[in-house]
Amino acid sequence: MTADQGGREQAPGEPAAARRLAALQASASDAYAAITAADAALAGLARQRVAAERVLRHAAGARRAAARAAAEHRQARPGLTAELAARFRARSRWRARQAGLDAAVTAAEPPLAEARLALSAARDQFAARVQARAEAVTTLRRLTIACAAARAEIAGEAMAAKPADGQPGTGEPGAAAGGAG
Repeated sequence: MTADQGGREQAPGEPAAARRLAALQASASDAYAAITAADAALAGLARQRVAAERVLRHAAGARRAAARAAAEHRQARPGLTAELAARFRARSRWRARQAGLDAAVTAAEPPLAEARLALSAARDQFAARVQARAEAVTTLRRLTIACAAARAEIAGEAMAAKPADGQPGTGEPGAAAGGAG
């Protein structure tokens, strides 16, 4: 007995189609295992992507709130009446507050950029895993078709070897009747 590609022992007289079928079935099993592993990985990557989207929404909200506060403050610039009432200190207070709000907008940018990068990376990983799964599915379909062809070949060999209507080796029904009908 020798070991075939599938790792199982085979008899020396085993037909080539049966050996090929065993190897194809082993490859199909490997492809199915790859699909199952990809499905598990996709579930984890989907959770990771959802978390990255949540962080992005939070960072974008914080940046948007800071930008809105700065814009509103910019619109509320003190006029001459306020300057006179505050003895010309209102403008310097306004500038200091505006600088603080602009700094908050600037400080909100890096977390937003990091969140965008993290989401992009999560989406890329997800897409790559989906592509790998699709390739494994294509391989499994191809192997399933090849297995069916090998089974048909084995069935054809078995039918050719089996005598029909008592006539060994002819394989044609009614050959024993003498051809008369």
